[in-house]
Amino acid sequence: MKTYTIIILFLLTLVGCTQAPPPAPSCRVHIDYRDTHQGNGACLVRIQDGLLTVKHEQSNAIDLPRGNFLSQTETSQCGAHRHMWEQTGLNVKVAQLLGVTAQGLRIYACHLGGGFEGTEEVIDAPSWINESIDRIGFIDPFVTRYEAWQHPKDLILIRDAYVAQGRTEILSDAEIFQMSHENEQY
Repeated sequence: MKTYTIIILFLLTLVGCTQAPPPAPSCRVHIDYRDTHQGNGACLVRIQDGLLTVKHEQSNAIDLPRGNFLSQTETSQCGAHRHMWEQTGLNVKVAQLLGVTAQGLRIYACHLGGGFEGTEEVIDAPSWINESIDRIGFIDPFVTRYEAWQHPKDLILIRDAYVAQGRTEILSDAEIFQMSHENEQY
């Protein structure tokens, strides 16, 4: 009987100490930029001169937090928000569309709350993240090589979106269209 009690206590301790993921936050979209498009989305977070990226464990490549949309009811913006949360543990506010890749990925400006300077080389990923993310950090997208990226054909658009994210004025639809189609040349 004593052995069973010890085993049960051990199992309860093991299960009780396992950190379960917190509930996913609700999708946060800036009211001026609501988009009803459904499809794949990504967040571009720029703080000062740093671009937030994730490094994938298996491929050793960097990318924006991105992924496929979940259901027919999820907008691209909410998909971008969800992937940011699932891959980094960061709760962002999604704003304007910055561009669309040749594959249809919509890249949105996303904003973090306070506490980041954009100079952090590495941010510890929460232990509950279920993704194969090796590293989260800020980089300068103009000093990385194409081969370093998970999707190298998107790098020109990512750089253009990074520059646009640093501007204070709102991009017009024509500017977004031009940035998106310039990427198709490569």
